[in-house]
Amino acid sequence: MASDDRPHSKWYLHHLDTHIKASLKATLGNYPHPSLQVPPSDIPPSNAVWTSSEKDAFFAALSRHSRYRPDLIASEVGKSEIEVVWYLEFLEKEKVNMVNKEKRESRMKELKGSSKWREGLAPAAREVSDKWVEKEEELASGLHEMLEEMAQEHELGLSRKRKREAKRSIIQAAVIPPDTKSGDKTKFIDNLPEMQKLDQQWEAEDWLAVMDPEKLFELDDCIQQAWLAESQEELVRNAEPGGAEDAPSPSAPSTVSKTAIKVARDLRTMSLISSIPKKKRTPEQRRLFTAAKNRQRAREQYRAKKLLVEGMTEEDIRKAGGADAVFAQKEGQELPIDVGRGARQRPEIRGVHDHVNEAGLEIFAFANMARFLNSHEVPSDTSNISLPVLQDLREELVGHLKLLLYDVITVAEKERLQDQSLDDVRLEIASNHVQQALALRGDIPPSFIVDPALSKIQPVKTGQTTSTAIISTDSAPDTDIDMSGNATEGTVSEASEESLEGYPENVLPPTALSWSLLPHLRLISETRSNGHESSAATDSDEDEDEILYEEDVMLDQALEEVDLDHDKLYEKELWGVNQEEEDKDDELDDHADVWAEDPTERSKHEQGKSRRLSSILN
Repeated sequence: MASDDRPHSKWYLHHLDTHIKASLKATLGNYPHPSLQVPPSDIPPSNAVWTSSEKDAFFAALSRHSRYRPDLIASEVGKSEIEVVWYLEFLEKEKVNMVNKEKRESRMKELKGSSKWREGLAPAAREVSDKWVEKEEELASGLHEMLEEMAQEHELGLSRKRKREAKRSIIQAAVIPPDTKSGDKTKFIDNLPEMQKLDQQWEAEDWLAVMDPEKLFELDDCIQQAWLAESQEELVRNAEPGGAEDAPSPSAPSTVSKTAIKVARDLRTMSLISSIPKKKRTPEQRRLFTAAKNRQRAREQYRAKKLLVEGMTEEDIRKAGGADAVFAQKEGQELPIDVGRGARQRPEIRGVHDHVNEAGLEIFAFANMARFLNSHEVPSDTSNISLPVLQDLREELVGHLKLLLYDVITVAEKERLQDQSLDDVRLEIASNHVQQALALRGDIPPSFIVDPALSKIQPVKTGQTTSTAIISTDSAPDTDIDMSGNATEGTVSEASEESLEGYPENVLPPTALSWSLLPHLRLISETRSNGHESSAATDSDEDEDEILYEEDVMLDQALEEVDLDHDKLYEKELWGVNQEEEDKDDELDDHADVWAEDPTERSKHEQGKSRRLSSILN
């Protein structure tokens, strides 16, 4: 395995860096050489000026997003979407109007008479053997391990720095009694509630840093226990007559004491209020949280002193889940909320549930995640899930649901405005509103929506139109479907899967076309032929096209021969550099940086390729 101190590993790192930088500049359209920039021009019909930098950004964005996303291209170029569409149409028209003969002749002169025919272009893709591909995989694996170690060390350093700053802020804000001895200051600081809460949070973060399927099952069980405990406590509180705190609960077991119910209520209150951000808490919530916290602290201190007198240590109390859990166990009582149960069984995940709850990660089904990883036999090195990954997934999910809810509300309000006869019950958001919102977003086709309102849509009578439109997704191979969803003349469209009653045919998508692409399709009238074929082509034009085609075939064969010969030489030098012991003197340079930074220089390999091509053509 390659390592950082081996010469070929350093060469591969340099080789990969050069390739990444060149590819990035080509993708972003960063061409610093003035001779490579496209000159500015006015684009009809608005005659808007497109500068060289805007054109570079346009072609770079076009390669990333394709012509079907003019909205994304416009956002990167700085033009409006309609201006981008006009530019695309202008390029299409100019491509049709180009004279093929002049283009071929200029290409021949360029290939025959100049060794600079590759000026401004990035190095061509090279074909190498499977043996070299395996070698590069080995080099890449070694580099990947090195980068992983560096990333872990960097993350560990940031974590240590963050913890030091957090502890420093707590120490500065702490009020240490003046009569405290120097040796007891550290113990006093460690026993501060803020410091204990911080340590508990760090323990939870460390436990959640890497979660395998076993941990996922454990976390799911912890969350289920917390939910069950909350529901049990809710039942106990609802069963109390008049909501009196000291009244016994008839539904609770006879072994549950009044003190246990009070403890459970305090834990429930703190858990619910802790999930609310501090800035959003009401004064009443802050008062309840402070009172419950003070009662818990006083009760824990009093009970801990009694347990220490009886011979227990602080470590034993902590592992048992706290003084309240120890007293409940000693008295043989079952609390309505399972106080300390998770901590007694799994002391290493103490506080994990609170941390997960505050981060909003309870929405995930961790048990299903674990089953998915186990059932699909995911490799052990990729079967772990980290806390940052879950947080990113939650952000994506929340963003998707937020936009979907906006659309659902809009659909429901439109239905209410269109039909004033709806009663109060039907004014609420229903499942059909969600289905319609999904269809508007392109996530599902409207054919999947079952809604009585669709029967009110009247078909548009345009030519061969019926009240029932049929889409065939399993039609015969010779069946052609035009852009309006109708079968063309001489074909048969059979109803195999979907029958959409009440849909006008002009709203149906073409076969095998995603609904998300419909807004970006050009109008059918612009591209559909009027049925009268042009007869301007002559026999001489056909002969000329045949000659030009033969020339293209000859040029392509010559380029293919040169490329294969050049690739063999290039791979031979790759093996030579890989086997050398020197580090810098014999490093191979594929000159990718030359093409990206200074196109005026020429690689010896590319010049040799041009000369060989000229000799073949001559």
